[in-house]
Amino acid sequence: MIELVLKNIKVEEIDEDIFSCIDRDDRQSDYDKQVNAYDLVVGNAVYNKIVWGNWPSNYANFCQQALTSAPGEIFLDAGCGSLVFTAKPMRTQITN
Repeated sequence: MIELVLKNIKVEEIDEDIFSCIDRDDRQSDYDKQVNAYDLVVGNAVYNKIVWGNWPSNYANFCQQALTSAPGEIFLDAGCGSLVFTAKPMRTQITN
């Protein structure tokens, strides 16, 4: 993982198999204080279907298809938010 980042940039594991190159002091924002409520709302199947016209399982399935399309490769989930839809498939792929 470190080889993929420019020199002189510190990479830190912030959760199991989740890394960040953003300095710890710069990671906290007003959003971070609301992330649990956000995940409850946005991760809700009914909310997703009504607001975005999609089921959360579709995002997870798409992620799983991407991961299985190139076994053994490194993937980057560069979305905004907490990985509410993709953390589980990504962890499953890493442990297999």
